[in-house]
Amino acid sequence: MKKLAIICFVPILLFFWFLKPIIKIRWCKKYFSNRVGHLVSEMEHYFAYKKIFKKKKYFDLFPKSLFVNKNPSNKFLQKHYKNNVFIINDTIIKLFQKTQIFIEDNFRYIRFENFDNELSTRDNYKIFNSKYKPTIKFSNTDMKKINNFKKKIQLKDSDKLICLIVRDSKYLKDRFPNQDWSYHNYRDSDINSFIPGINFLTSIGFKVIRMGKNQKKSFVISNKNYFDYSLSNLKSDLIDVWLMSRCNLCISTGTGLDQIARIFNNPILFVNHLPLSDWSSYAKSLTHPKYLYNRNTNKLLNLLEYIKFSFLKNTDYQKNNIKIVDLNKDEILKCFKEFIFYTRIIGLFQKKIIKSRKSFKKPLKKELIYFNLILIFTDILISIHILV
Repeated sequence: MKKLAIICFVPILLFFWFLKPIIKIRWCKKYFSNRVGHLVSEMEHYFAYKKIFKKKKYFDLFPKSLFVNKNPSNKFLQKHYKNNVFIINDTIIKLFQKTQIFIEDNFRYIRFENFDNELSTRDNYKIFNSKYKPTIKFSNTDMKKINNFKKKIQLKDSDKLICLIVRDSKYLKDRFPNQDWSYHNYRDSDINSFIPGINFLTSIGFKVIRMGKNQKKSFVISNKNYFDYSLSNLKSDLIDVWLMSRCNLCISTGTGLDQIARIFNNPILFVNHLPLSDWSSYAKSLTHPKYLYNRNTNKLLNLLEYIKFSFLKNTDYQKNNIKIVDLNKDEILKCFKEFIFYTRIIGLFQKKIIKSRKSFKKPLKKELIYFNLILIFTDILISIHILV
């Protein structure tokens, strides 16, 4: 039945191929997941790429399931992007993909253009610079809800805001209860180790809002400049997006939500971040990963080894005799101070400060290319505490 369906689709795709001089009808060989990080970073990259490179004679097709499903990662984002793309039944997309493979395997000179490279979590075309304007906008109706939220938490337009995202396993367990996400647990952090850092930030005039959904741990800080939005009854997908767009700075252990801050060009501190292959080498960011030790020698891995041994699963670190150690509360506090120093006192990562990036780019070139970390922009840093 599948082979018959593919054969039936051959004339359709050949018709598309003959239409190329007039209009190019495109689809992807592989689409992204609808998780927040992928959705926002890949769609914003797609729209910006089309605008910059003036891809006007193109008609692109997206699978319906990305933008119409019962359990979206973010309803606000899903609705926004759905209104700006052409969606089609997933089965038809899959038949286009399989028929393309069949035709290209059997007809050497026929090739179809896909737009996979335009859907990217990386920024290899330097799209997300200071001139970039995200497609995400807030309507008058949205702003009424946002202003109501601001009144409830007493957030002023003049307030300097930091959004704090500390990953734990509860969100994925609750959202996808039938899947085993335990292999990701090495990325979790204990929110209690962030308390001294939070107190430091509020003491120098910042308001700190803890982001997230269904967090595992709650804790109380008697500080008027701290608000635990993650455990409040004020949460909404709209407010999630607005807060990340509004924040002056973002501090994250590395989750999808921080990608909203990235596309709005807000500086990010990645702390307790792993794997380092997911390092945002294309964003205004400072990164301090968790410590990785060789179990046999008890020595800290060097930066090349951090990249080389960038694994997605707990078991892979164990197989390679690598011990993962979280930063303690004092080390996290130092990271916060380092981040504020670079962003507030001397301006974001001045060239004199970032000379250190040249010292690690050359020896890491092979590993960086393997993980598609081809570009290392001038506005990023690996923390000096991990470079030394």
